[in-house]
This record gives sequence, structure tokens and C-alpha cells, in this order.
Amino acid sequence: MTECTYSKQVARPILGEVKLSLPRGEWRLWMVKVARGKSPLAKARRWALAALAYGVWQERNASIFRGEAKPPKGVVKRIMAYSSHAIGGQLDLGEDGVD
Repeated sequence: MTECTYSKQVARPILGEVKLSLPRGEWRLWMVKVARGKSPLAKARRWALAALAYGVWQERNASIFRGEAKPPKGVVKRIMAYSSHAIGGQLDLGEDGVD
């Protein structure tokens, strides 16, 4: 994911919402590390990582199988919309993201 320009353009704003930036090395290990814990921030990070992977995968399939291509900003907007709907405003990260 960190090697693809399109994915990076989608990931940066999504990860920024949960106080993360793209890793410079092995992203799979990084995901496990940053999403650990039971704090609201950790829960939001898990949701953001899952929504990001799903959103990019969904867009990839639309591009390959239907010949549709959305700009990265459109994908970010869609991910943000279904993320905030799914969370339902129940997640309050507070100042530092801990309970």
C-alpha cells in the first residue's frame, strides 16, 4: 500500500484523522503496533485501517472490472462518510486520544 501513489493519496488524509502517518518500512507490522489497545484512539485506528483497505480495494475493483476511476479525493470522501456513519459519532478521541 505504501508503494502505490494512488493509495498514498487516499491513506494520508484518512490516517491523519487518527493521528497517524504512513510508515517508512514494513507496513504490516506497523499496523499491528499502532492499532493495539482498548482506548478510543486505538479503536478509531483499527476502524480507519480497515476502512482504508476496504475503500482502496473497492476502488481497485471498480477500476479493473467496470472501467470506472474515481479521483483519490472522491475515495477519501466516501471512506470518511461511511466511517462516520458506522461509528455514529460515539467515538470521542479527546485531546490525546485516551479515555
